[in-house]
Amino acid sequence: MEYFHNITNINEAKLIYRRLAMLNHPDLGGRPEVMARINLEYNDLKRSLESSESNKLKLFPGDFVVINGSRSTVLSVSENTFIARSKVTNRQAVFNLKTGICISNPKFRVEIQERV
Repeated sequence: MEYFHNITNINEAKLIYRRLAMLNHPDLGGRPEVMARINLEYNDLKRSLESSESNKLKLFPGDFVVINGSRSTVLSVSENTFIARSKVTNRQAVFNLKTGICISNPKFRVEIQERV
């Protein structure tokens, strides 16, 4: 990518796009070819970021999930992982937010149940 480097979320991409548009928009004295390349790159990046975001589980602390048949509570959620505690065994595990698979033991998988 020529204009967007190391972008991890859509808000970051929007901020950089707006700054680039202010500098390169033809109505503000910029070149149309440069703005066209920025628009193409931004649209590709936005599409890829939105598809990766839509694949993630939508969880919040306090939500209930089912892990291999055991009811569990979500304790915390970060950008790519979440921690859940089993109500039965009182054990905690870290899960991948995108796949719902336990990081330390892949046989544990999450099913979303309901929000408290």
